[in-house]
Parts: sequence; structure tokens; C-alpha cells
Amino acid sequence: MWSRITLEAHVRGNDVTNEFTATEVYVKTKGHWELLNLTFSNVRNTHQIEH
Repeated sequence: MWSRITLEAHVRGNDVTNEFTATEVYVKTKGHWELLNLTFSNVRNTHQIEH
């Protein structure tokens, strides 16, 4: 599963915004879903992600 996340925070008196993508990989084992991998990546302003 892929998600785009915008983190808004107040740091040292300044409002800051950082964009990330989160990629989650699951496998179904014995009838239960299990998380295999969770990756966060910083999105730079140098490109656009198409949905």
C-alpha cells in the first residue's frame, strides 16, 4: 500500500511542512495479514507524483 503524508510541525518557533510517502508491504499467512515492510521516503519538490 502506498500513501502520501504531509507532516506539519512547529519547530523552534517556525511552522514547517514535510512531505513523505509511506510504502507498506503485507502478506496473508494462515488467514491473518502481516506487515512485512514499512518504508518512509522524503518527497522533494523537484518532481511530481502522479496518482
